[in-house]
Amino acid sequence: MGKLLDYGNLGLNLYQSKQLSSISAAQNQLGMASMMDSIKGDMEVEKRKLMLQFETEIEELSFETSPVEGVAKVVQIRSATDNLDLTTSGFREFADMDRAKSFSKMLTDLESKMKSEVSTEDIKMGRIIHQYVSEDDDLEEYAALQHIKEAEDEENSSSGKVVMWALAAGLLGMIITMIVLSAVGIETEDVNEEPTDAFFASFCGTSILLLFALWKPLGMSFEFIKGFFSSEASDAAKEVLKKRGGQESLDAHISTYGEMNSKEVIVERIRRLEIVGQHTSSTE
Repeated sequence: MGKLLDYGNLGLNLYQSKQLSSISAAQNQLGMASMMDSIKGDMEVEKRKLMLQFETEIEELSFETSPVEGVAKVVQIRSATDNLDLTTSGFREFADMDRAKSFSKMLTDLESKMKSEVSTEDIKMGRIIHQYVSEDDDLEEYAALQHIKEAEDEENSSSGKVVMWALAAGLLGMIITMIVLSAVGIETEDVNEEPTDAFFASFCGTSILLLFALWKPLGMSFEFIKGFFSSEASDAAKEVLKKRGGQESLDAHISTYGEMNSKEVIVERIRRLEIVGQHTSSTE
């Protein structure tokens, strides 16, 4: 586990980058100029801090001890730089512009150094490591949303099986009762064309017996019965998938990563984390 924690402490502050990206996207939808100026000012402060942090990371970075880890650092810095516009156009103060210009050259030089000192295979793996780390939160959300959807589907499926079980028992009970009563000469309907007491009693008794007889053939279980009388999973799915935009997020994850059930998503996430651990240095 130490390897994973070590990668989490690379100093690239992925979470902060994501937060700033979200704020940047949101500010484009705001109509009040004063509020936009305030948000831009706050963002520039955070962007300045991040840029200074990246400068330190660049100065200390070496491809000798762990080239894959070094590539992952460079890719993350470049990604944050492009997404947050850590360039001269991303700041309003001249001092920040000059700092951004210097930072941009520093990063470009580092990328050139990386290409000359690191093998193509390690560069490719470093990019994969960055991708896996940056997408880990998305896979976690994908698994959670898919689990909620599956619980709703399972609850609905349980209700459907219980209804089918009851209908099958009732239909067969009626057919068997009519055949048996007719065979022994007992009327199934009275003069008013209503079921006789004998038919009704025989029907109920036969149907109850068939409920037990069809239990195993129809694959029934007490969990299905429980699900039939419960709407807990459906209520949770409505709350998360419909009211909170979870369905849109789930659809986006399916489009990005492909159709997977919750267990498959978890397996894929573990596979990725194992690869990350294998290619990053241990803190132990």
